Amino acid sequence: MWYWLSSSKVRVGLLVNGLYLLSLILPSPAQVGGRPYARTYRERAGDYAAPAPPRALTPPAYPPLPRARGESKVETSQVREADQLEVYLKQDLTLVNELGHKLLLSPTFATRLSRPEAPRTALLRFVSFSTRQFFANDTPVLITADDVKLWRYGADSEADSTPSRAKVLHSASLDERGGVVETIGHEIPYEVFYNMLAAEKVTITLGRDSVRLTSEQVEALRDMHRRLDRNSSAWKSGAGHDPFYKPQKNH
Repeated sequence: MWYWLSSSKVRVGLLVNGLYLLSLILPSPAQVGGRPYARTYRERAGDYAAPAPPRALTPPAYPPLPRARGESKVETSQVREADQLEVYLKQDLTLVNELGHKLLLSPTFATRLSRPEAPRTALLRFVSFSTRQFFANDTPVLITADDVKLWRYGADSEADSTPSRAKVLHSASLDERGGVVETIGHEIPYEVFYNMLAAEKVTITLGRDSVRLTSEQVEALRDMHRRLDRNSSAWKSGAGHDPFYKPQKNH
């Protein structure tokens, strides 16, 4: 008997059989504490469920601008398939008009066609017609309204602290007369654009050109914002372009 128990194979067999008997007698983890390791399909699905969609951003409410003077200076174009309404000026603003150098400002923004509202950004595009190249990709831009710096960008100036989020790259080409045609612009937050319109004194600096907008030019920019207000004259003046405008009948 002792010889039989001294065999290593016999001892291993007895140990395995003993452990098997204990597993039959003792309760399993599923019977004690409610399945500490197992989880239901619903619990697992909850761990990997897609996050809730973000809330739709509500455009901020902007105070009304002063009443418009004269006919609206705004034009619009539609892309019905994309439900998009693009707002821009009928005529670009002339910032500089001197011998050998002319600089224009062509602002624009897009909103929904079915329900126009303040967009997130507005694009300020500058177009230069000159006898030589004046600008580059890193040309500084500074916009002030009532002596407050609203927007600034520059490669070699203090304006680097607040760079543009989406700068339009500079481009230059030659026209048929050998003149240099340049475009450069900045996509600015619409809040900054509105603060320009609400100010009395607006100055735009692009490179060496620093121009204070005239009251007529500020009024033209204001018409762009008024185009978002259904009750404004700027909205009604665009009735021929907007299928959603229905004039009231006089009784």
